[in-house]
Amino acid sequence: MKREFLLVLIVIAGCMSQVSRDQPLPLPITQRDFRVGIAGFFPGNYPDSSSDDWQDYFEELPHLGEVFGDYVAWNDSPDEKGIPEQIHTAVRISEQGGITPVIALGYNIDEVNESYFADHGEAYRNTVLAVVHTYRPEYLAIGVEVNSLYAKVSPEVFYDFVIFYKETYDAIKEMNPNTRVFTIFQFELMKGKARLTGLEVTPQWELIDLFEDKLDLVGFTVYPFLEYGSVSEIPPDYYTEIATYTECPLAFTEMGWPTNSAIAPGDEQEQVRFLLGLLEATRVLDVELFIYPFLHDFTYNVELFETIGLKKNNGEEKLVFKYWLALKSLDLA
Repeated sequence: MKREFLLVLIVIAGCMSQVSRDQPLPLPITQRDFRVGIAGFFPGNYPDSSSDDWQDYFEELPHLGEVFGDYVAWNDSPDEKGIPEQIHTAVRISEQGGITPVIALGYNIDEVNESYFADHGEAYRNTVLAVVHTYRPEYLAIGVEVNSLYAKVSPEVFYDFVIFYKETYDAIKEMNPNTRVFTIFQFELMKGKARLTGLEVTPQWELIDLFEDKLDLVGFTVYPFLEYGSVSEIPPDYYTEIATYTECPLAFTEMGWPTNSAIAPGDEQEQVRFLLGLLEATRVLDVELFIYPFLHDFTYNVELFETIGLKKNNGEEKLVFKYWLALKSLDLA
């Protein structure tokens, strides 16, 4: 498998210089058995988007996948039931577009201290259950990049989260057994390959086992530029190592490679290499969701992530956009 993957990367690298925007390379897969989609509320020209920009964004989402990812802090702008207003919007636009929302209720890690889940766990759980009661979502994640708690706060706080998660999982299943419940890890931190985060981390794979049998999926955000300077440096088994540690279906809830960053090298062709390499390498894995985080580039509070969109901030399509459309067009098994 390693040899085959290397050959694919060599072919991709050799041909890429000849690729034009009108003649994209074929995808490494001819059909898919996973859903694809876009996440986030980032239309063209964000954060200075016009009402037309927002309308165009909502109308385009159904043409880009079968799911829409909405990741929000559990206590962000809650309504009278404690549900973040953003979730209502996400469900509404998903229903209008005939697509499925993938909801993740996380937390602001800057607010997390040693007593966070003791102080806020009940309110957090009540918010999660209010969402389940109101919408009966097919997919619901509790926490985003939760292993950053282990690396940035403390192992003890992460263990508190695991207890909170498992109790909340049971409560969700009692209310609606059909909701697929999971949590989301940061893949590079999990592998101990995240030098641009500035964190000294060793592999964290054992953290998955702490959740025991209460993961219907295992979610990951995937940003290998946090460790590697080019796609060609990514090891052949970089993604397939996952299968050693879990047999659960996988949800790639974010992924990307920057096209114009002062910190992480990259351009539009490298972004395409990343996407094709990820699709090729994960063919042997049980992937259920494949969600791209941003349709457009935008000004962010972390420069590394400002140019990983499928389009530029002004809506101009990047080279990778045609590949995403080709992925979306594949027959869904």
